[in-house]
Amino acid sequence: MPSVRGRLANGSWGALEVNGGVVRLKRETGFLNKTLKTLKEFPLSEATSTELVVNSLSYIRTEKLIVNYIGDEDDEEEVTILSEDGSSLEALKSEIDGEIERRELVRELERTVLAQLMEAHVHQITLVLELIDQVFLLIFELDGDVDWSLMRAYMDEERQITREMGKIEVDPRLSYEIEDLGRAVRFRRVEDIKDECYGIIEAIHMDVEALIDSEHSGEFNFELYKWFVYSSTLLWDLKLGEFLDDLPGRRELEELQVYLRNLDGLVTAYGEGDGPEFIDELHEMKTIEPVFEKTRSLIHRSLNSLVEL
Repeated sequence: MPSVRGRLANGSWGALEVNGGVVRLKRETGFLNKTLKTLKEFPLSEATSTELVVNSLSYIRTEKLIVNYIGDEDDEEEVTILSEDGSSLEALKSEIDGEIERRELVRELERTVLAQLMEAHVHQITLVLELIDQVFLLIFELDGDVDWSLMRAYMDEERQITREMGKIEVDPRLSYEIEDLGRAVRFRRVEDIKDECYGIIEAIHMDVEALIDSEHSGEFNFELYKWFVYSSTLLWDLKLGEFLDDLPGRRELEELQVYLRNLDGLVTAYGEGDGPEFIDELHEMKTIEPVFEKTRSLIHRSLNSLVEL
């Protein structure tokens, strides 16, 4: 129980001590039977810093210990004591500093763990978006004369993506079965390819909805999965509709606006000419093609910004 006796800020005699995880400032009372009465006390865990100052105005060497802490109103307050007992002051300061350093180490560890968690989820979201891209590229290629060598290249990309997803240290880890799609491509079964592609998109959406309601939702904001996945699939779906002469409706464009505004809030800075101004006019557009690449850029820029936050 480190403690030190000395002069308080008001000039009276008293003591400062740490006992049972509590810092107490006490004032000496009484004339014959002197006792110490607690003036202030606060949890040691609320201490934020200490300072030991030599009193150069005194002919006797004294030092003043200042302990800053967070008070009841979340304002920073301080307690001080002036003493000739340098060793006791040092011992008390060392006790308080040790607790402050321990808390900082814990916070640093928590920040590191959170950063690693964020990076893992961003990596997983990135791979999910890449899988969505490849699935839609397969669907686009089915219109007209199919380039089957290109289709096989898309499948190779999908296999690489799903293998990479299996290596991510994240909970929960997402995975998707693409072997049936691979067989459909190998045997050139167009309708089966379409069914498998839409089945993968549906599985991704189901996973996103399950994540939002999962027991893991306290560790990571799984709404982010929804914003990224839904905006990406809706964007591709609108482009596909235009490709098949089905122009986007106002409701779909307004829905995309909502997702993009959420993503825009994550971006800390834009490059020249790459701003999000187009989002406000999106619902009035007759076609998605003029802003398709800019929208994809916003989605990926928002994803990168998660790691920078």
